[in-house]
Amino acid sequence: MSSQSLGTGRFLWHMATFRPWIYFTDNVLWTAVYCARLLPGLVAQQGFDALQKGTADPPTIAWISAAFVGSGIAGAVAETAGMSIDVFFRFSVSAVLQRNMLAEILRRPGARALDRSPGEAMSVLRDDVEHAENGSDWTVDMISLTIFAAAAMWILASVNATITIFVFVPLVAIVAVILFLVFFLWRRRKKEDEEPEAPPPP
Repeated sequence: MSSQSLGTGRFLWHMATFRPWIYFTDNVLWTAVYCARLLPGLVAQQGFDALQKGTADPPTIAWISAAFVGSGIAGAVAETAGMSIDVFFRFSVSAVLQRNMLAEILRRPGARALDRSPGEAMSVLRDDVEHAENGSDWTVDMISLTIFAAAAMWILASVNATITIFVFVPLVAIVAVILFLVFFLWRRRKKEDEEPEAPPPP
């Protein structure tokens, strides 16, 4: 409702530090959720190593089977806890935004409480807050997936550095090209929007 603007980076920082322990816990749990998907592969690696070395005796097989089950349970527990704290974080973000906007409306004189139509104001209170909530929450996924990708790259590099290069270098190149095209199209569209419209013919 206010004419003052707040940059996206500063806004996300304010939302993350509003209740930092919730945001930190959310990041830890979702990092655990994504990294738990690496555990079955690590357990399978131990199983193949045991077969190659000829040490696949009954205790080893039982340990590997238990590790498979344990990795699945650990992933399920982490995801359940992550979803629970994520809902709490989302409601905290939407609640503080709606509370601040309502406080600003009530602070203004009655005749100037809204600087737009009631329908637009409801859209801001509902839809815009939802977009802000999603944006704040998606930073958790960005951080968690970055850590997950780094861990996966490290594991793959420890197995075979050559395969790692052939897998990740083309992937990084494709992502870079896509980002460049998105930025190019965005700048072109922005330039077209800023150009004055041609006057109608006489």
